Amino acid sequence: MLQNIPAEERFGYKNDFNGMTFVEFKKALVKREQESKGINLEEDRVPQTIFWFYVDRKPVGLVKIRHYLNQRLK
Repeated sequence: MLQNIPAEERFGYKNDFNGMTFVEFKKALVKREQESKGINLEEDRVPQTIFWFYVDRKPVGLVKIRHYLNQRLK
């Protein structure tokens, strides 16, 4: 699913997962898990949680919820 979403879409959405290998994807998920807890945040990033939506055990969508907004996001 994530390979079918362009790296950048309209409205500023960025798909950081596009073009990753499965090994890179698993590492990125660990990083996102840490970010959701506010651990090892890169500059200008805020904690966010990703919820995945599945149909018949296949991912069909996701939503990212930011825990708060920083100045850049506002």
